[in-house]
Amino acid sequence: MKILLPIRKSVVPKDLREEFTSFLLNDILLKDKIDFKNIMKNYDSIINKVDTSLHNGESTYLIPANLAIFENYAFPERMQQVRGAIVWNALEKENQINPPEKVNLIKLTGDVTVTRKKNETNDEYYARLEDAIDKNPGFHEFKTKYPDKYKIVMETVYNKGLSEEQIKSRIDFSDKGFAVIAVPKDLDRIPEYLLPLVDYTEMIKTNTAAGNTLIGALGIYIDGENNKSNIIKL
Repeated sequence: MKILLPIRKSVVPKDLREEFTSFLLNDILLKDKIDFKNIMKNYDSIINKVDTSLHNGESTYLIPANLAIFENYAFPERMQQVRGAIVWNALEKENQINPPEKVNLIKLTGDVTVTRKKNETNDEYYARLEDAIDKNPGFHEFKTKYPDKYKIVMETVYNKGLSEEQIKSRIDFSDKGFAVIAVPKDLDRIPEYLLPLVDYTEMIKTNTAAGNTLIGALGIYIDGENNKSNIIKL
């Protein structure tokens, strides 16, 4: 019987699957004696590589996902790849994602939402939303540097400027905020305008979750939130 290790699953970026497989063989399985200090040094090196690559805007360690036709999902608004593709297609008219296809996901810090108050006008609601956005450093930078893109996001994610009929005719995920975007699988680099919004902590956590399984099997546990180098408990 074959067992599919978490590090070999399709949700792990290809390069990272190879990194973790090499790590498993060379640092654990083929060693006569387990060297915990060296294991953590090499594991930390992998995490640093992911972190550096993402901060450099490279697409190597974006999160793979399969995107089906939207109608195939019972609740499409709950699916990250659906929400992400809708926003990408609104922002990038010349490079559309056309499901079904494989995509990459980028987790973002723009998951800003406010609850609409009773009897609140649209102007009052969006004024409070804008205030919340301005308190989010990455989202505020995105708004300031890329106002045209920001306007598209406000319409696509938060329904700003749309009529009730328009809102009813689309997949509404305004309660999720701008938390994720999907990009085409063949995209080489993260677009410059998205860099202020990338949630590097969440991207690293997601990328290293499978590798943490290997570490945990040895009785080593990453402390805290599985961030880069939140070092170990034995």
